[in-house]
Amino acid sequence: MGFLRLELVDEPADAVGPIVERYHGALHGTMSPQKLWEFVASVPDANGQPQGVSRGSLDSAAWRERAAEQLRPSAAAMRSR
Repeated sequence: MGFLRLELVDEPADAVGPIVERYHGALHGTMSPQKLWEFVASVPDANGQPQGVSRGSLDSAAWRERAAEQLRPSAAAMRSR
């Protein structure tokens, strides 16, 4: 694998460590990809709702840079306004 990008936008701070640890485990063969997918799908966002999982930048059409005005604000950013 050349590189891995984790997009952690709305995850609570206390969920970041376990997410990264599980990705590390899956990459090193100590956790199955299915278990990783199930765990990440269950992690709540800043509003307490599970966000789910997508292939993200693994889909060729998704790999592109976006201008800041094209991005939606996160739930946490919306609350702080």
